[in-house]
Amino acid sequence: MTIQDFSEWTGLPTSMLRHYDKEGLLHYQWMIPVVHG
Repeated sequence: MTIQDFSEWTGLPTSMLRHYDKEGLLHYQWMIPVVHG
C-alpha cells in the first residue's frame, strides 16, 4: 500500500501521511475499516 493508495482509500490528504514510511502505512491499515464504517 502506497501513501497515495492510503490517501485515496481513507480520504486523508497525502501531506498528512507523507512522513509515514511503508511500515508506518501498513501499521495504519487498521484505520481503514473504521474510516469506512
